[in-house]
Amino acid sequence: MKKSSKFILALVLCTTLLFTPIISGNEVQEVNLLVNHIEVEFDQSALWVEDTLYVPFRPLFDTLGGEVIWDEASRTATGIFEEYTVSIQIDTQMISTNDETFINEDILILNGRLLIPAKMATELLPVYAYWFEEYNAVLLAIPSQGFLWEVNHNDVKVYMLGSIHFGRENMYPLRNEITNAFLTSDYLALEADGMNISNETVEYITSKMMYTDGTTIKDHISEETYDELVSYLTNLGVDIELVITHKPWQLAMELSGLFYNFAEAYAELGIETYFLNMKPEEMPIIELEGLISQIDMLDGFSKDLQEINLLSSLVDLEETVMGIDSLYETWMKGDLATLESLVFPELDEEMTEKELELFNEYNNAMHTVRNHGMADSIEEFLLSDEAATYFVIIGAAHFVGEDSIINILIDKGFEVISYN
Repeated sequence: MKKSSKFILALVLCTTLLFTPIISGNEVQEVNLLVNHIEVEFDQSALWVEDTLYVPFRPLFDTLGGEVIWDEASRTATGIFEEYTVSIQIDTQMISTNDETFINEDILILNGRLLIPAKMATELLPVYAYWFEEYNAVLLAIPSQGFLWEVNHNDVKVYMLGSIHFGRENMYPLRNEITNAFLTSDYLALEADGMNISNETVEYITSKMMYTDGTTIKDHISEETYDELVSYLTNLGVDIELVITHKPWQLAMELSGLFYNFAEAYAELGIETYFLNMKPEEMPIIELEGLISQIDMLDGFSKDLQEINLLSSLVDLEETVMGIDSLYETWMKGDLATLESLVFPELDEEMTEKELELFNEYNNAMHTVRNHGMADSIEEFLLSDEAATYFVIIGAAHFVGEDSIINILIDKGFEVISYN
């Protein structure tokens, strides 16, 4: 089995995540099969038989991470994936699941292999199906759950999606509740619109990222931290002279982006980019903060906080990638409790008073202040006289913790509906 990025790109740029009707083929036609973005190589391919698209039973379950058990005595194939069980008696075509037993005459045996209609797979398993005619391929994938909330006031509805700014191929598709919420919205609201940046904004950000007074990062951090930075960058094959004028917060951001790339996560696959590509041209974009506001916050960190953030970025690459893997697994499963534990881990009992002070500075700026500001903007939407629906995308970390956007809105008197 191997990754196939061209199919993934087609999916990410697709304008809808609703189930794509499977179009007819001519008689029997072999097609490519992808399961959870993995191209399946098996001795029996998926295929069209007249107007029905079939997928092989065993590799479907195997690639999902389940298993298939064959009982020769009863001539029954049983596929097991998590809490889902599908048993097929191939002579009678009797199908038994966790909930029901029925006969389906569309079951196919070919070259000694069991195949089932792709549409049936979507009915019996937690997968969506997509047909890509250009690539002669069908994709069966478990949709990401993500984090979705809804809040209403009079004739205004606001959907709130907790996002991950860097995305992975296997994050898509998203569950239909998310897609449908977006497709029924009038406005798209983001922390910042990273795809439409003016030249003035670029110049401003560039001026904030670097020292322009003739000093370098060596003049603004301790000798010990500088030596560790040089050693770390050297191991990555990066000459310190290439980033010598970058401020500590900017270097920490660059390293963070590098870690995500090593973990095969990229901004162009992020949730915000996905919906920006999907949105109708006429749908207005509202910025809740804007890039300048975010950059000013980072540049406003104290000298000590900037240094400790940089120092904490000089970490073991393999261990960091494992942590990123955990984050994506949490998001895709929609596990809110685990997300909160990742964002707000228990504090080290050996943390010094100074370290605690810096932690509080970071948490106040990154979470508390920003969460209140974005919640205030959402409240303005809700209190608007215009009957409208807003689709708000904000980093998932802002929806957990004591000062979460959810708690702030509840304190303001709004009822928040959770789809998690």
